[in-house]
Amino acid sequence: MKKTKLILFVFIFLMCGCPDGQKFTVTFDPNGGTLKSPATVAVEFGKSLSEPLQPELNGSVFIGWFDKKSGGTQWNFSINRVTENITLYAQWKATRMSLSVSE
Repeated sequence: MKKTKLILFVFIFLMCGCPDGQKFTVTFDPNGGTLKSPATVAVEFGKSLSEPLQPELNGSVFIGWFDKKSGGTQWNFSINRVTENITLYAQWKATRMSLSVSE
């Protein structure tokens, strides 16, 4: 019964809790890299977010946008919805570099 009430409360909040058209700011932090898209976008409450162009960082491979600079949860652009002002951080995986020395 408690679970049903909680679900009902969340549903009512989502339907009525924010005025229609209220927008939130999503900030993209390249976390050392370079952005190829705007650093901020405005998104209406409850709407999905379009995935920006992948940032670049020399010597690293972009692995995704996350809610923390390190660790955290990866943002799923197909599923996640914007409900507040947020910052998404690029996370990177260093690429292996080989070095050969010739004499």
